[in-house]
Amino acid sequence: MKPEPKRVRVAKLGKVVGLKGEIKLYIDSDFLEQFEANEVLHLKDGTPLHIEYYNPQREIVKFQEFSQREEVAKLVNADLFSSVEDTRKKCHLKEGEYFWFDLEGLRVEDGERVLGRVKLVERIANQDYLLVQTDKPLVEQKLAKQFYIPYVDAYIQAVDLEEGVIHTQNGYLLLESL
Repeated sequence: MKPEPKRVRVAKLGKVVGLKGEIKLYIDSDFLEQFEANEVLHLKDGTPLHIEYYNPQREIVKFQEFSQREEVAKLVNADLFSSVEDTRKKCHLKEGEYFWFDLEGLRVEDGERVLGRVKLVERIANQDYLLVQTDKPLVEQKLAKQFYIPYVDAYIQAVDLEEGVIHTQNGYLLLESL
Protein backbone atom coordinates (compact mmCIF):
# COMPACT_ATOMS: atom_id res chain seq x y z
CA MET A 1 0.00 0.00 0.00
CA LYS A 2 1.33 3.44 -0.99
CA PRO A 3 1.77 5.85 1.98
CA GLU A 4 -0.64 8.78 2.20
CA PRO A 5 1.02 11.96 0.87
CA LYS A 6 1.71 14.67 3.42
CA ARG A 7 -0.80 17.46 3.00
CA VAL A 8 -0.68 21.19 3.71
CA ARG A 9 -3.78 23.17 4.66
CA VAL A 10 -4.18 25.99 2.13
CA ALA A 11 -7.72 27.28 2.74
CA LYS A 12 -10.98 26.96 4.62
CA LEU A 13 -14.43 27.03 3.08
CA GLY A 14 -17.09 29.33 4.47
CA LYS A 15 -20.75 29.90 3.69
CA VAL A 16 -22.51 29.04 0.45
CA VAL A 17 -22.95 32.00 -1.90
CA GLY A 18 -25.70 32.16 -4.52
CA LEU A 19 -27.55 29.28 -6.14
CA LYS A 20 -24.93 27.76 -8.50
CA GLY A 21 -22.63 26.03 -6.03
CA GLU A 22 -20.27 28.89 -5.20
CA ILE A 23 -18.78 29.00 -1.71
CA LYS A 24 -16.74 31.50 0.29
CA LEU A 25 -12.99 30.75 0.36
CA TYR A 26 -10.63 31.84 3.15
CA ILE A 27 -7.08 31.39 1.87
CA ASP A 28 -4.23 30.40 4.22
CA SER A 29 -1.54 30.61 1.55
CA ASP A 30 0.62 33.25 -0.08
CA PHE A 31 0.39 31.38 -3.39
CA LEU A 32 -2.79 32.21 -5.26
CA GLU A 33 -1.69 30.06 -8.22
CA GLN A 34 -3.00 27.09 -6.23
CA PHE A 35 -6.53 28.40 -6.77
CA GLU A 36 -6.56 28.77 -10.56
CA ALA A 37 -9.07 26.99 -12.80
CA ASN A 38 -8.48 23.23 -13.14
CA GLU A 39 -6.22 23.03 -10.08
CA VAL A 40 -7.05 20.20 -7.69
CA LEU A 41 -7.30 20.55 -3.92
CA HIS A 42 -8.37 17.89 -1.44
CA LEU A 43 -10.64 17.60 1.55
CA LYS A 44 -9.21 16.17 4.77
CA ASP A 45 -10.36 12.68 3.78
CA GLY A 46 -8.49 12.97 0.46
CA THR A 47 -11.53 13.66 -1.72
CA PRO A 48 -10.34 15.71 -4.73
CA LEU A 49 -12.05 18.97 -5.67
CA HIS A 50 -11.39 20.49 -9.09
CA ILE A 51 -11.55 24.28 -9.21
CA GLU A 52 -13.84 25.58 -11.93
CA TYR A 53 -13.00 29.18 -11.05
CA TYR A 54 -11.91 31.41 -8.18
CA ASN A 55 -12.99 35.03 -7.88
CA PRO A 56 -10.48 36.87 -5.64
CA GLN A 57 -12.56 40.07 -5.50
CA ARG A 58 -15.56 38.23 -4.06
CA GLU A 59 -13.42 35.55 -2.35
CA ILE A 60 -15.55 32.76 -3.74
CA VAL A 61 -14.68 29.48 -5.41
CA LYS A 62 -16.68 27.14 -7.61
CA PHE A 63 -15.79 23.47 -7.88
CA GLN A 64 -16.54 21.36 -10.95
CA GLU A 65 -18.10 18.68 -8.72
CA PHE A 66 -20.95 20.95 -7.52
CA SER A 67 -23.52 22.92 -9.49
CA GLN A 68 -26.16 23.66 -6.86
CA ARG A 69 -26.31 25.37 -3.50
CA GLU A 70 -27.60 22.26 -1.71
CA GLU A 71 -24.73 20.10 -3.03
CA VAL A 72 -21.91 22.40 -1.94
CA ALA A 73 -23.52 23.15 1.46
CA LYS A 74 -21.96 19.99 2.89
CA LEU A 75 -18.52 21.63 2.45
CA VAL A 76 -19.21 24.58 4.78
CA ASN A 77 -16.30 24.92 7.28
CA ALA A 78 -14.24 22.23 5.52
CA ASP A 79 -10.48 22.63 5.22
CA LEU A 80 -8.77 22.36 1.82
CA PHE A 81 -5.38 20.75 1.38
CA SER A 82 -2.63 20.50 -1.20
CA SER A 83 0.07 17.87 -1.13
CA VAL A 84 3.59 18.95 -0.19
CA GLU A 85 4.75 17.69 -3.58
CA ASP A 86 2.15 19.76 -5.49
CA THR A 87 2.93 22.80 -3.35
CA ARG A 88 6.63 22.56 -4.17
CA LYS A 89 5.85 22.23 -7.90
CA LYS A 90 3.33 25.07 -8.13
CA CYS A 91 4.69 27.60 -5.66
CA HIS A 92 8.04 29.14 -6.38
CA LEU A 93 10.01 30.67 -3.53
CA LYS A 94 12.55 33.44 -3.73
CA GLU A 95 16.00 32.90 -2.29
CA GLY A 96 15.88 32.93 1.49
CA GLU A 97 12.17 32.05 1.59
CA TYR A 98 10.85 28.80 3.05
CA PHE A 99 7.61 26.91 3.23
CA TRP A 100 6.15 26.82 6.72
CA PHE A 101 6.10 23.03 6.65
CA ASP A 102 9.88 23.06 6.07
CA LEU A 103 10.44 25.17 9.20
CA GLU A 104 8.19 23.15 11.50
CA GLY A 105 10.21 20.68 13.55
CA LEU A 106 13.55 22.48 13.11
CA ARG A 107 15.80 22.99 16.13
CA VAL A 108 16.09 26.61 17.27
CA GLU A 109 19.45 27.79 18.56
CA ASP A 110 20.60 31.08 20.01
CA GLY A 111 24.39 31.04 19.86
CA GLU A 112 25.43 27.75 21.48
CA ARG A 113 22.15 27.40 23.39
CA VAL A 114 19.38 25.11 22.09
CA LEU A 115 16.07 26.88 22.72
CA GLY A 116 13.75 24.17 21.43
CA ARG A 117 11.96 23.13 18.23
CA VAL A 118 9.53 24.95 15.97
CA LYS A 119 6.11 23.57 16.81
CA LEU A 120 4.37 25.58 14.10
CA VAL A 121 4.47 28.82 12.17
CA GLU A 122 1.63 31.27 12.65
CA ARG A 123 0.68 34.48 10.93
CA ILE A 124 -0.62 37.06 13.38
CA ALA A 125 -1.56 40.51 12.08
CA ASN A 126 0.42 40.05 8.83
CA GLN A 127 3.57 38.96 10.69
CA ASP A 128 4.93 35.41 10.77
CA TYR A 129 5.96 33.94 14.13
CA LEU A 130 7.69 30.71 15.06
CA LEU A 131 5.95 28.97 17.96
CA VAL A 132 8.86 27.27 19.70
CA GLN A 133 8.38 24.28 22.01
CA THR A 134 11.02 25.06 24.64
CA ASP A 135 13.84 22.55 25.18
CA LYS A 136 13.31 20.41 28.30
CA PRO A 137 16.40 21.65 30.25
CA LEU A 138 15.16 25.24 29.88
CA VAL A 139 11.65 24.28 31.03
CA GLU A 140 13.24 22.60 34.06
CA GLN A 141 14.80 26.02 34.80
CA LYS A 142 11.21 27.32 35.11
CA LEU A 143 11.20 29.05 31.71
CA ALA A 144 8.03 29.02 29.55
CA LYS A 145 7.08 25.73 27.89
CA GLN A 146 6.63 27.51 24.56
CA PHE A 147 7.14 30.99 23.18
CA TYR A 148 7.00 33.01 19.97
CA ILE A 149 9.88 34.37 17.94
CA PRO A 150 8.97 36.90 15.25
CA TYR A 151 10.26 35.77 11.85
CA VAL A 152 12.19 38.99 11.18
CA ASP A 153 15.87 39.77 10.64
CA ALA A 154 16.16 41.21 14.17
CA TYR A 155 15.76 37.64 15.51
CA ILE A 156 16.34 35.17 12.67
CA GLN A 157 19.97 34.98 11.55
CA ALA A 158 19.94 31.92 9.33
CA VAL A 159 17.93 28.84 8.39
CA ASP A 160 19.81 25.65 7.57
CA LEU A 161 17.40 23.02 6.27
CA GLU A 162 20.17 20.45 5.75
CA GLU A 163 21.29 20.69 9.37
CA GLY A 164 17.70 21.14 10.59
CA VAL A 165 18.39 24.30 12.55
CA ILE A 166 17.29 27.92 12.75
CA HIS A 167 19.92 30.27 14.18
CA THR A 168 18.53 33.20 16.15
CA GLN A 169 19.83 36.21 17.95
CA ASN A 170 18.09 37.45 21.08
CA GLY A 171 15.71 34.48 20.99
CA TYR A 172 16.81 33.52 24.48
CA LEU A 173 16.01 37.03 25.69
CA LEU A 174 12.44 36.62 24.41
CA LEU A 175 12.10 33.34 26.30
CA GLU A 176 13.64 34.78 29.43
CA SER A 177 11.29 37.78 29.40
CA LEU A 178 8.17 35.62 29.80
